[in-house]
Amino acid sequence: MDLPILVPWTVKRGVTRPHEKEAPEAMVFRLLGVPSCDEVEILDIQEGAVRFLAGGRERVTSLSSARMWALTGWLLTRMHTLREDRTYVELLVVLGPGGDLLCQRKDMDYPEESFRGKLSLFGGGVHEGESRPGACVRELYEEIRDLVTADEIANALEEGPLLTFPYQGVRYQAGGTIARAPDADTFERWRRVLSDPANLGEAQPAFVPGFDLVPMIAEQCLQPLKHFAGVHHLVIAAVLALP
Repeated sequence: MDLPILVPWTVKRGVTRPHEKEAPEAMVFRLLGVPSCDEVEILDIQEGAVRFLAGGRERVTSLSSARMWALTGWLLTRMHTLREDRTYVELLVVLGPGGDLLCQRKDMDYPEESFRGKLSLFGGGVHEGESRPGACVRELYEEIRDLVTADEIANALEEGPLLTFPYQGVRYQAGGTIARAPDADTFERWRRVLSDPANLGEAQPAFVPGFDLVPMIAEQCLQPLKHFAGVHHLVIAAVLALP
């Protein structure tokens, strides 16, 4: 997004909604290394570093390019009150070498009743002016609380298909960004971390073995919402069809 960072800018911890485990602002505090703070004032953002006030102290934190992208993307959507496009989502397909899938399962208090208890990819709505990779990285760090694992997945991202189709009476777009674990050990480490509900910002951990994935997608094509939320199964199918 070609928009200015408006500093100084104060970020206060907001309200945690019923289907979430933390307030949306928690990612900012986590990235800045002050997860227990409830308010920070961002004074300056330079390449690779953020200067801010927290707990009455001025601090400087260095961030990797992925963490900086997530932080600035989040801040820009709030600073400029950019609307989230509810007809455009970017979803993350996390795959192991054998085609196993790491994902989430929507809580039973999720606002959309038809999605409750369904499997769901990481990701979410794309804001005005936001790129597909930018939206994916921001959502990744919002939804995965373990920064080391989020870093590893962010470094494995590759842009996948963008699907366009009618859904619930509107023209809907769903992008599929792919994160393939480079080896079985890495995938098992991701799986171990993401199987702990405390490491997810919302929803519950879920894992689908590769041999179950295609049959589940086929079943959902015949019976909508049997396994997956929304059109997530179509994004997975498009990714699996890639060479």
